[in-house]
Amino acid sequence: MKFKTLSRWGAALLAAGLAFLVFSPLVDALTAGIRWGRDDANRNFTKRVWIDNQLDVDGAVNLNSTVNGNTAIRVLNYEFYDVDVAASQTAVEWGTDASATVGGASFKRIAAPVAGSVIGVTVFSNAACTSGTLTADVTIAGTATGLQAVLNSTTATTFAVGTQAIDTDTFTAGQAIGVKVTTNSVFAPTTADVVVSVIVEY
Repeated sequence: MKFKTLSRWGAALLAAGLAFLVFSPLVDALTAGIRWGRDDANRNFTKRVWIDNQLDVDGAVNLNSTVNGNTAIRVLNYEFYDVDVAASQTAVEWGTDASATVGGASFKRIAAPVAGSVIGVTVFSNAACTSGTLTADVTIAGTATGLQAVLNSTTATTFAVGTQAIDTDTFTAGQAIGVKVTTNSVFAPTTADVVVSVIVEY
């Protein structure tokens, strides 16, 4: 009986050894280029994982190079506001403080921290447009780029989107990003509060 028990243990160990020899190269191949961060003080693995030349994960995801052969981008979102939006506005520059008329007179543009390009704009209203139109134009250094989104009373009553390809309209570090809004004479309701979001990549 003792001999049979030892034989079973021997067979189990032999099977484990063979499995290691077969699967170890496969695991090495699958994890090639991956390095796991370690907290040396506590000798524990941290939440950081490096995938060489592609991805750095440390709580948030940072795209540093390429993913599946595609150039990675980083995106920021800048928001501009107005409360009780009036009709008959013509290229009125909105600001970043929703508590004051037309977004706050002192905060109408946001300086870009690095060079990049504008790739999208969204408009959201807390009340559906029942008449007329509201057009939001993205600006760089105060000049309209041509990227815009339009609220109307039929197909885009509370939410409108405009997008364009990367590098269509570019900016340099320090240039100001903003929006100018136009409403026609019959735009309603004039009690609507509206936020315009500008999406940039760099």
